[in-house]
Amino acid sequence: MIGAGLIAQVAHLPLLRGRDADFRLAGLAEHDEATRRRVAARFGIPVMAATQRELVAATELDAVLIATPNGAHADQVLDALAAGLHVLVEKPLCLSVGDAERIAAARDRARRVVQVGYMKRYDPAVEALLDELGDAELLHVETLTHDPGLRRFFGPDRDTPRVAVPAPAAAAAAARTRQERWWSELFLGALVHDVNLVHAVLERLGIRAERVADAFTGDDRAGGTLALSGGARWSAVWLALPAVAAFRERISFYCADGIRRLEFPAPYLLHAPTTYTRTRGEGDRIRSSFDEAYDRGLAHFRACLAGESACRTPPEQALRDIVLLEELFAVATAVPAEAAA
Repeated sequence: MIGAGLIAQVAHLPLLRGRDADFRLAGLAEHDEATRRRVAARFGIPVMAATQRELVAATELDAVLIATPNGAHADQVLDALAAGLHVLVEKPLCLSVGDAERIAAARDRARRVVQVGYMKRYDPAVEALLDELGDAELLHVETLTHDPGLRRFFGPDRDTPRVAVPAPAAAAAAARTRQERWWSELFLGALVHDVNLVHAVLERLGIRAERVADAFTGDDRAGGTLALSGGARWSAVWLALPAVAAFRERISFYCADGIRRLEFPAPYLLHAPTTYTRTRGEGDRIRSSFDEAYDRGLAHFRACLAGESACRTPPEQALRDIVLLEELFAVATAVPAEAAA
């Protein structure tokens, strides 16, 4: 396990502990010593190190699960592949098209698995939607996420996974420009989930995103509208709404044969249901699943390592997602001609 931050403590480590027949937690790399010792003791991890390279040198590994800050992913994935290890890496895979291309090439040279942690792609509700798409005629796509922030889930009255940020890292984060933060945290940290899922639907239907019609971003919002082949539009929006108590993530596909809608729980709540609703002439047909998507992603990773399955979310998908998000971001941050004058 590389990184012992929030999502590692809330999702990955508890689920790995429940899969002792598939995985052995051999080591933990975490820069903060107090967090490293506390998390290793809690999850019974025998070997600890401050860095990934130190951990790889200290113990025998087959694979790493990378859950560090977004900007560290590319170098850590490349280092793991150079050491001959398989990789499951939290989204985003990296922050640039060039790094995604380098990772795909390194994976091919190493002949190892690189799975990007798009957990929604392993959700049974998503699988059900994809399975019944057929040759549906797509008219419009709408993705909307509004998030009250972690305080709603891990406030003073909740058991908050404590994550230490060292002084140098905190100073570096404060020095980042607003646009760098928007790119890393909003576009690649938030919008990327729905972009990957919609890409899977478009691929199944033989549709592509042709151009960005408009886009926007700011400290608490990001999104835009894309023109799709065949005349359909895709509206994608992410909003920070601290005043709203509930997290909501909804993806709607308006098709000639009815409406297909997915509603996701907050990603910090394990085994909360995802709902798939199909609406047409006879009314709504609803399917819910409590199967945990993160856990199903781990099972898929194990199947890939055993040669029993091809990777469902490889670096090529992340590359495609980053290309589209770069186009959205470029439009969202472009300086209007009148302002430049």
